[in-house]
Amino acid sequence: MLLCTLGKNVGAVLFNDGRRVRNAEFAVRSLQTTSSEPYAPPEIGSSEFDTWSRKVDEHLVDILESIPVLDRVIVMPTGRTARMISEPELVLPKLVKTQEAARERDVELAFLVQREGAVVRGAALCALVELQAKQMVQLLEPTLNSASSLQSLSEAQLRAIFDTLD
Repeated sequence: MLLCTLGKNVGAVLFNDGRRVRNAEFAVRSLQTTSSEPYAPPEIGSSEFDTWSRKVDEHLVDILESIPVLDRVIVMPTGRTARMISEPELVLPKLVKTQEAARERDVELAFLVQREGAVVRGAALCALVELQAKQMVQLLEPTLNSASSLQSLSEAQLRAIFDTLD
């Protein structure tokens, strides 16, 4: 699954079986037209919004096509963009190329409207899961690095360790 965020930039994170895929880096694609002012998405219905939508569409297609195997793409507005977009129908019809690329590859495409700040909470939960896994590895490291300790574990204990890590 690919999670794409729409804010000041188009960002993307790849997940496999609910876990973030490491080293699946995507170049962040900026949507900001000027660097001197705080980012604000263009007004819906304006010509600037149409230009912005085309840019979003191109970036999403580039990201989508860079991944060989994909089942689902979720596009989620964040920050000020989330505040502006109250309904998927405001943007989804403008993502023509993205919808076409998803259809050609039989990839499910969803556009989620979230309240501002939802991504921050989600990122915090993801970081918590990764922190717990890192702490687990640190606790097990002395056992796993010592051949005598490792050999003294039963097969059931080894299975429990690896199942917990997995």
